[in-house]
Amino acid sequence: MRNTFKQKVITLVGLIITTHSIAQVGSITGTVYDKTHNESLVGATIIIEGTTLGTTTDLDGHFEINNLKPGHYNLSVSFISYEPKVVKNILVEPNKKVKLYIELKEVTTAIEGVTVTATRKTNTDVAMLSTIKSSLSVANGISAQQISRSQDRDASEVIRRIPGVSIIDNRFVVVRGLNQRYNNAWLNNSSTPSSEADQKAFSFDVIPSSMIDNVLIYKSPSPEIPADFTGGFIKIFTKNMPSEDYLSIGYSTGINTSTNLNSFKQITTSKTDWLGFDDGTRNLPQNFPSSLKGLSNSQLAEYGKMLNTSWNPHVTTAIPEQKFNITFGKKWQKGNRQIGNITSISYSNNHQTEDIAHKEYQVQLTPGELPPINHSYTDSVFIRSAKIGILHNWTLLTGKNTKIEFRNLFNLIGKSSILIRNGFNGHEGFTIRSYQDYFQNRTTYSSQLAGERKWGENLTSKIDWVIGYALSYKNEPDMKQLRTTLQDEPLLPHYNEYYAAVGLTPSVSDAGRSFLKLIEHTSSIGINYEQKLDLNGWQPSIKGGFYGEFKTRSFNARILGFAKNSSYTESVWLPTSQIFSLENINTSPDGFILKESTSKSDSYDVNSILGASYFALNTNITKKLSFYGGIRAELVNQKLNSYNRYGLPLTVNDNKIDVFPSANLTYNLNDRNLLRLAAGISINRPEFREIAPFYFYNFNDEAEYVGNSDLKSCLVNNFDLRWEQYPNTGEFFSIGLFYKKFSAPIELVFKPAGARPLFTYDNAESAYSIGAEIELRKSLKVISLLKDFYISMNAALIHSRVQFPKESIFRERPMQGQSPYLVNAGIFYQNEENKLNIAIQYNVIGDRILAVGIPFQNEEQDIPDYYEKHQHMLDLTISKTFANNIEIKAGVKNLLNQKFNIYQKFKGENNTDMDLTNKQYKEGLSFSIGANYKF
Repeated sequence: MRNTFKQKVITLVGLIITTHSIAQVGSITGTVYDKTHNESLVGATIIIEGTTLGTTTDLDGHFEINNLKPGHYNLSVSFISYEPKVVKNILVEPNKKVKLYIELKEVTTAIEGVTVTATRKTNTDVAMLSTIKSSLSVANGISAQQISRSQDRDASEVIRRIPGVSIIDNRFVVVRGLNQRYNNAWLNNSSTPSSEADQKAFSFDVIPSSMIDNVLIYKSPSPEIPADFTGGFIKIFTKNMPSEDYLSIGYSTGINTSTNLNSFKQITTSKTDWLGFDDGTRNLPQNFPSSLKGLSNSQLAEYGKMLNTSWNPHVTTAIPEQKFNITFGKKWQKGNRQIGNITSISYSNNHQTEDIAHKEYQVQLTPGELPPINHSYTDSVFIRSAKIGILHNWTLLTGKNTKIEFRNLFNLIGKSSILIRNGFNGHEGFTIRSYQDYFQNRTTYSSQLAGERKWGENLTSKIDWVIGYALSYKNEPDMKQLRTTLQDEPLLPHYNEYYAAVGLTPSVSDAGRSFLKLIEHTSSIGINYEQKLDLNGWQPSIKGGFYGEFKTRSFNARILGFAKNSSYTESVWLPTSQIFSLENINTSPDGFILKESTSKSDSYDVNSILGASYFALNTNITKKLSFYGGIRAELVNQKLNSYNRYGLPLTVNDNKIDVFPSANLTYNLNDRNLLRLAAGISINRPEFREIAPFYFYNFNDEAEYVGNSDLKSCLVNNFDLRWEQYPNTGEFFSIGLFYKKFSAPIELVFKPAGARPLFTYDNAESAYSIGAEIELRKSLKVISLLKDFYISMNAALIHSRVQFPKESIFRERPMQGQSPYLVNAGIFYQNEENKLNIAIQYNVIGDRILAVGIPFQNEEQDIPDYYEKHQHMLDLTISKTFANNIEIKAGVKNLLNQKFNIYQKFKGENNTDMDLTNKQYKEGLSFSIGANYKF
């Protein structure tokens, strides 16, 4: 009993002593500010001198160091591009917090004979969250740090990680479910070139992910950004000033379960295909006439012999994907000037195969019954692509609050493919086998010379400017297409053999040869001036600027085709490898000659001038409520010269001035919570191709596309409401609502036109889109076992409707390209001690209309809309760093390997939907492994 009592006394005394010891500690808290601008600094380093104790400031510039024994301490505070500061003799007392207000001064002059100049880091997650929080409008983004945790190869794959963003055709960006035509993109503060002849879109796949510093997407209008966006205004910034001298070399390889190490077919190849361009093999000969019309048959035969007429596929093996990159960073410093350069070169070579089930349907006769088949094909596709990317950026810091940048980005993408089609053409009642041999080269170059200068007391004046040039070049030399038909009548000669469907007149789909070329030049200049004022205690900031852009586009198509010399030609029964051999191209009854079918409407020239100016005001209305808004005016002159399908001259001249007001209110509930309200007007203008009368036959879709010169612009009213929370450093939560009202939205619509579908562009009367977005980024360190994990998630739920007059036969439906929901989610493991990173990322977008069908008076006979079905995408990435300079990265993309599916909703029984597949295939799983060595 005595021992038990004694043990209890000892335990009680121990607890009292322990409690007393724990109580005898204090803490140091505070906030770090920029002395000149009175803005909090994110990521400043706080160290207690003589110890390893320290921390960094959070998104509000706050820091806290706990469990300090009573005594005097010296606190060292540092931040890149600021003079370090030591706060001395800080007295820490038991059970008390010492609160500090620390100001750092930006470095602009020499310190004890040594000049320190630097630029603020923009490529980290913390920096990105800081940018989003301080943004004057609704925005989201992604940093290079987060990009490095994924297997994303280019900007299109990177951007789909941003809230409300999805991807079409692996390269076109969709924001808030609105397709690519409603988005605008700039690269390093200048307009991006369009590399597409038939879409208003920048192909984001031309920018390798390794060259990206950060990406920002603005979702609400503001005066300083272009008005021609509704879903999102995307700003991509490439890497610039290096933080240190380095040389980095990387290599990776990968296989796809559907492609690599399997047989791979090619028809026409050149010695330079592996570099992304054709060596001239596919070009028309130099002495080839500009037109074949009016020439004799003997001349047409001779010119036909000059073309590459091989249709014999040769079989190889699809080697694994190859990717190389080398990046060089260097800084030079002299006095108070600093010059930095980043140069990066990347190369990739990839093979891809697809087996596509492709069906097209006619008008449904009876609900619940299958509609007649227009065609039912199986397409075997073999694609080889090569990419070369070069980034070359320079930055000059003068040490006098002046920065000058020279940025260059060059990309070359070559893609060669063949398509072999087998199946039944229900419209004509034949079994067919068709071939397409295709090569495409896309070249883009973007260059900007930009500068920024701050001056005045406390640097209250700022001016920045940019001069930009962009080139987009697209070349499709000698796209060959051949259709053969099965003779399935047993009583006729050549039973069960295929014959070439060559007519007396050339056809682009039967034995056609197409040569397409697009060149687009864009020159731009912009200047912005900002002034901070002090008017008897009222401290607003005013901003104004000008932006000018001149764009020219030249598109030319040359359409040739082989034709037979008589109504019956025995040569059509020859194998495809022999049918157009040189001995069969002649003027005999069994021979073929080359003819011209190019029309004047197959080419067009466009030029456009955009002049914009704006004025904006940024001010606090109360201590917590701030306003940013203003007005933007844009003058647009767009002129197209071409011909209609009858050969008559066609000119489209659109000259208009539009005014776009916008307003953004931000209410700071407290240091970690804020509320945003935004409203503004934007516009969606027709793209060059959409107003051009050019008819284009798309072999893959078995359809034709044509422009509409009567299209008009679409005006959009935008409203946003969003709550944002920043709990801790690197953490973020937001929930928002948005509403958009469209006047005359532009859509891709289907029109019946005989044997093939015809798609064109048209204005609907009006439409609206309403949605909710949520985003979460949260560390799991509150659970000790999960201290190295964090989760990231964003989702959007969207409802849209296109509206028509009550008496119209058109019926309300979702907007074309509008997804009803989007989800991105990921769980990340990041262990700094072991230098191990693991990421599992998930993505899905809801079913969306790719093309609008055609309604009829009898609703049961409608041609339904074309929908793209949702796909669940899951990726896994693992990376490990050894010896601080070797990184190994491995991963798997598309783990679920769900089918890509385009379908139409026909009428089922009892007023239900009957989904019938239009196009379907699997992309396969992709495995990759690579290494990067940094010197």
